[in-house]
Amino acid sequence: ALIYQPVISHWNKGRKERKRKERREEKKVLKKCRQTFSFLKDSLWLGISVEIMILPILLCFYYETSFVGILLNLIVVPLLPALFLAGLLMGITGFFAQWPGTLLSYPVNLILHIYRELCEGMEELEVLSIVPGALSVYQIMIYYLLVAGFLLLFHFRSKIWSFLLLFLCIP
Repeated sequence: ALIYQPVISHWNKGRKERKRKERREEKKVLKKCRQTFSFLKDSLWLGISVEIMILPILLCFYYETSFVGILLNLIVVPLLPALFLAGLLMGITGFFAQWPGTLLSYPVNLILHIYRELCEGMEELEVLSIVPGALSVYQIMIYYLLVAGFLLLFHFRSKIWSFLLLFLCIP
């Protein structure tokens, strides 16, 4: 039994080391998944925020709106860093030599073509369009005041609730 003890100990040590390595790899994969989910969640919130802020202006000038833009932003926002980088490189290299700038314009054109095709495809879906008509200036002002109020309420929610409780408790 004493002869096999170092062999078994070495085998157990290797097995534990493999398990630790596997756990580290799993943690890396989970971290990447969390980052991707966080990026998609941030993209969704960005789309919703933009839609909330420009809604009265769209209604004032175009009399209708579509909430498909929120869905399109989930696809377009992740492409923006690549678009900006390719456009910047295209502009810098195109300033010094035309053919490298032209070569770098292909990724920019591809991304913009994808975006245009998505927009045109979503334009045909009139299911998510609403047509409430034009808003008056007073309605727009009330809308933005309500949005500002909700933002302040959300930002200072713990302080406001404690203030309201204090106010309600004073006879």
